[in-house]
This record gives sequence, structure tokens and C-alpha cells, in this order.
Amino acid sequence: MRLKLKINTTTKVCTLSDEATLLDLRMECNATELTSVRFGFPPKQIVLTDESKSLNELGIKSGESLIITTKQDTASDNEVPATTTKNDSLSSNLQKIATKQNTNKIINNSELPYIKLPKGEASPDMFLVLRKIPDDNSCLFNSIGYSYFGAFSILEASSQMQLRSIVSDEIMAKPIEYNEAILGKPPKAYCDWIKDSDHWGGAIELQILSKYLNICIWTVDIETKNIYKFNEDADNFIIICYSGIHYDAISLTTSHNFDIVENDTNVFLKNSEESNIAIANLMKLIDMLNLQGYYTNTAKFTIRCEQCNLIFKGEKDATKHAKSSGHYKFGEVKS
Repeated sequence: MRLKLKINTTTKVCTLSDEATLLDLRMECNATELTSVRFGFPPKQIVLTDESKSLNELGIKSGESLIITTKQDTASDNEVPATTTKNDSLSSNLQKIATKQNTNKIINNSELPYIKLPKGEASPDMFLVLRKIPDDNSCLFNSIGYSYFGAFSILEASSQMQLRSIVSDEIMAKPIEYNEAILGKPPKAYCDWIKDSDHWGGAIELQILSKYLNICIWTVDIETKNIYKFNEDADNFIIICYSGIHYDAISLTTSHNFDIVENDTNVFLKNSEESNIAIANLMKLIDMLNLQGYYTNTAKFTIRCEQCNLIFKGEKDATKHAKSSGHYKFGEVKS
């Protein structure tokens, strides 16, 4: 299972076995004790008395975001303590390397993954296509912007900043709903953090933006094939997909020339003919992306320490090396 962990002041994505226990989670957090674990929206606290309990037993499924506070391990004599700034920078660096290893599969629009809908379901020809969003730290916001406002909205850098500001304003306007326990840090600090275009968004941002835009956001995890629906009661919905490190949009189009975006349908009215067609064929596209390996498991990608040239498999091993050696400069392993 893949989980997003907000541990004290840092954030990371990890992959654990489907049978992982609370003990495994604690070890992943590199902590002597878990003092609090919350998940869901709004977050609910789980009982931590029995570390042999599996995460599945506790209701934690792949794709969840966990808010964790820990009692940290005491640093050994030869361990270089990692500052919050270094940890944040390391996590961001590793995720960028993972992104680099999983991108460049799509060079231009003619190579976009798509499925052609069966003739009986669509006339004229229709295609369900993945619309590639730029590989930057604003892909969540840009995938929403592309789907909701249109393809050309993401050409303006201000578009994703406006969505970030909406999130920030909503959080500051609702301090009880969006408190420190939910955000993982004080609201003002979180708002400053999310308004920085170097930082990713996640479930909190999806929840806020879906309500603000009065639209349901279907978020499909390509690896697990799970679908998460935010603001499910809305009359209209958009579809985005998540590769583990990146968000893209999904469109229904009548043109096989994917350079033409004017024929795209991105906002679907519930129970309409177009929405029923998209829903009926969505998992066919996701299955294809899954089989093509269009996702990144951050526990398995290969990285190199540029200070000592050691090779590591996955974010966990690289992070351990950084903490024990003080080396924080990692790079991609060229295939």
C-alpha cells in the first residue's frame, strides 16, 4: 500500500506491504514511539496500543494520507541531525528525481495514452485521453484548472497561484474546520507553505477546491486503481489521475488529432450521455496506464548519492543514508 505521511513537520510518500502493521509504520517513521496517528477527512484518531495490528484492520487503505506525531529516535553519536529545512528539501529532491524517471514517456500529443470508445457507445468516434499536465510542483492545481477552466488556463502561471490562494483563504476563514491537527502544522504556516509553488497539494486541497468550485473531483490512483471522489454531491464532475508523484487530466474528445483541445469534454454532468460513456470506459484507460507502468512507486525507484556515489533503491533507503551520513545531494541513475 502507498501512503502519504505528514510526520511532525515533514511530508513523504512511502510504500508498505499490504499486511503492514503499526510497528511497520513506526519503523517507517524512524520513531521510538507514535504518539498520534490520524487519517480521513476530517481526520480521526486511531488507537495505538497494539503495534501488531495491521493498518488494514485499523481502516487505513492504500492512498490514505496520515497525520502523524512521533517521539523521535535519539541521534547516534555518528548521526548528523537533519533539520526540518533539509528534510523538506530532501523529500522534494527525491520526488523530483522519481518524477524524472517516470516522465519523458510522452514526448508529444500524438503519444498521449488513450482508448477509442466502442462504436456502439459513441458516434461519431470518441476517445478517452490522458491530457499531460506539465511536470512541476503545481500539477494538482493545473490538472484541476485544465479540467475546469479549459486547456489554455494552465498557460498562465497565475492560474495555479489563484487556486493556491483560494485554498489559503478558505483555511484562514475556517480555523475550526482546518486546524493544526488536520493540517499537520499551524494554519498560517500551512497557508504560507501551500502558496509556495514549490509545494504539492493533496487531499486537503482537493476537498477545498471541489467545494469552492462546486464540482466533484474524481481522483484515480493509477497504481491501485482506486477512485476517490471529493464533493460527491455536486451535479458536475471532472476526472484527474494520480501516478504516485504526478497529476494529469482525463478528457473525452471527438478528435483523434490530440493537438486539438477545443473538442474536449472535461466537465461532465452527472447521468448525462457523455458522463455515462466516460465512466463506462474510465477503468479501461486506467488499466492500460497501469499495465504500461505509468506510475511511480517511490519505494523502488533508483537514486545515487552524488557525494559518495552509493546507489539506493527507494526513498526510504536514501533518507536513512542522508540521516546517517549528512549527505543530502541525490541524483538520477541514468539507464
